[in-house]
Amino acid sequence: MKFHIGTIQETSNENGKWKVVSKPPIKKWQLLVFPIGLFNLALLAFLWVIFTPAVNGIYSISFYILPIGFLFCLIGLLIVHEFIHTLFHPRLGFSKYSVIGFWPSKMLLYSIYNGEISRIRFIIILSMPFICISIIPLIMAIIGNFFNIWYAYITVANAFVAAGDISEIIIILRQVPPNSKIKRKSWNYYWKKSSVIN
Repeated sequence: MKFHIGTIQETSNENGKWKVVSKPPIKKWQLLVFPIGLFNLALLAFLWVIFTPAVNGIYSISFYILPIGFLFCLIGLLIVHEFIHTLFHPRLGFSKYSVIGFWPSKMLLYSIYNGEISRIRFIIILSMPFICISIIPLIMAIIGNFFNIWYAYITVANAFVAAGDISEIIIILRQVPPNSKIKRKSWNYYWKKSSVIN
């Protein structure tokens, strides 16, 4: 595992067998995923209100929550979100191809795998933070019929953060066939057919 500050690093050149995955430039991509994030946020908040005692829980809050508390919680959430991505890399992220980085000019915290990886593994890596931080806790709250403001905030905020992951899953599902391998080169992805699934 490596830590990196700055742009997503280049990897080795392709040998002609790899096909590029069409993906918008990062600035345009960030604008495109924003509505997805808002939809995710609204959907999770709606599910909390409908299926848990959230309304009663909100009215019963008797302490003042400082905005700085929510900010620190969000920063911690972003870090945990990226580490969950990394845990699902090959070798649990303890590989020379696993990179956790921060791109200051884009305000982007990221976790990437720079080696070859199967399409299904790639989709699992992208989806796990959304499932682990937003979906599973919400299901547990519904089953247990309870509400906690911090618990709800984390699941809803993560749903917004996961918009980028969901958009990339959609891109991969639309452009990359099953039984394929995916490889990253800087901001772009490349794929090729493979009979071996990792």
